[in-house]
Amino acid sequence: MLPPAQGNTAATGVLTQPVPGLPPDASARLLAVLAACPAVESTWLYGSRAMGRHQPASDVDLTLQGAHLSHRDLLQLMEAIDDLLLPWQVDLSLHADLHDDLRDHVERVGLPVLTRMERKD
Repeated sequence: MLPPAQGNTAATGVLTQPVPGLPPDASARLLAVLAACPAVESTWLYGSRAMGRHQPASDVDLTLQGAHLSHRDLLQLMEAIDDLLLPWQVDLSLHADLHDDLRDHVERVGLPVLTRMERKD
């Protein structure tokens, strides 16, 4: 497994890393939507943005991991992201649903942009 995201938002227990090529505000808004879903344990960026080959209008390819993530969660997150009215297409998927070749690609070049830290009570 790849290492967790590096940025720190300790108050929420979620570490985030800006999405390459997005303005900081847009990246923060996008990641805030994902962080608001407690079932999302981690989010990985892949594709051209993860490889540093993106163009200004390139889509944002994200895959979500979480033991309790459902397709209902995915649809609700897609709707919430759509409501942000970002000028980029955001392709959202569940990591568990990826075919083997795409899963291998994520493992090779994926960047963790959100990691929920385990609570140690």
